[in-house]
Amino acid sequence: MSNKKKQQAPPTKKKGGGFTRFLLFIVLVGGIGGGVYIYLNPQTDPSIKVAISFYNHLQSKNYEQAVAMFDKNMLKQRTKEEWIQWLKQRNEQYKGINGYKLNQVSKLSDSQNNKRLVYASVQYGDSTRYEQVHFLQAGEQYRVLDYLTKRSKDEANRNTTLN
Repeated sequence: MSNKKKQQAPPTKKKGGGFTRFLLFIVLVGGIGGGVYIYLNPQTDPSIKVAISFYNHLQSKNYEQAVAMFDKNMLKQRTKEEWIQWLKQRNEQYKGINGYKLNQVSKLSDSQNNKRLVYASVQYGDSTRYEQVHFLQAGEQYRVLDYLTKRSKDEANRNTTLN
């Protein structure tokens, strides 16, 4: 018997698959980057801070401060005092705001205006209502341009009508 070891052939490298791995890597990095952008972009949008401030005023019954955030077009529909009275009656009718969640912010821009549409779920004492607040950028600030309430996600009850 001979003690010769059988020589094994060197392992062969698999060909191909490199392009597929590269493609998967690009898709993965793109997905993570896109998710981070989507998460961080609304967080830095100044209209988010304005929307939070608006709902905080409504929740704490600071109607005068909430109305102070209205655009001049809102004050053409009703006087400041009428808006305050309307917000107060509405809050009492719905048994107060217990909490809210800003669900989505959409950018609406044209050549002259920079607008935001904020969708919110508002938990009132008697039910959850789905609201839309339109903000118009005036200088460095965003002002409330329109305020809509929906009892359900599908049923719209337009409180104000603007141009």
